[in-house]
Order: sequence, then structure tokens, then C-alpha cells
Amino acid sequence: MVPLERQLIRPEEERGVEEIAEERALEEGNVAPWYNGDMLIRFTKHAEEKFEVLKRHGVGVSRKQVIGAVQHPSRVDSVSRSPLHIAQGDFDATRVLRVVYRVEYGTMVIITFYPGRKSEYERV
Repeated sequence: MVPLERQLIRPEEERGVEEIAEERALEEGNVAPWYNGDMLIRFTKHAEEKFEVLKRHGVGVSRKQVIGAVQHPSRVDSVSRSPLHIAQGDFDATRVLRVVYRVEYGTMVIITFYPGRKSEYERV
């Protein structure tokens, strides 16, 4: 007979990618992932800490802004740092918000993000 705790854990091939990604995120000590209706979104420890670092420098960035930049980017660079992607969205009148992420096991993993000058990143 299979012990009860083994019965409750399904093999990876029977579980969905969302379940596997959430489990791995929690194992790594990350907060529970966000879900954007298409795929899970989670922040690395570095990305979580980046909110406070920017705040100390007088730049307030919210999770909603970061998630918005990857959900509705004005531009995405998937070539220059492959397999990483850099999504770019508006931040304010003079800056854009750039979000570096990777996709693994059906989850968008936010690695870092930073504001940048529009004049630098919106050249045609």
C-alpha cells in the first residue's frame, strides 16, 4: 500500500506546468506566483529586492507596473540576450520601464527591471 503522503503528490507528468512552477517557486522561497490569464508570473528574489532598492533612490515602481510592462509591452527584445527577453513599457514622460524575464515551465520569471531614458531605448 502507498503511504498517504505519496498518494497526494502526483508525478510531474500528471501535473500541469502551473502546478509544477508554483511548487518550484515556493521551494525556492519565492512568494506565490501571479497569474496573468495566460501564464504564471513570478519574481526572483533579486527582483523582489529591486522594488526597495529603487524606492530608496526615489523611484517608486509597483508590481502592477512591472506586470503591465510584460503583459502589454511597447517593445520586446528576445534576440540580444536570448534566452532572456526584455519587455519595455511606458513608465513616465521621460522614461520607460524595462523588464528582463525568462520563460520556464510555463511561467514567466521576472529577473530584474529598471527605468531607462526614452531617448536611449526608443531610438528607431
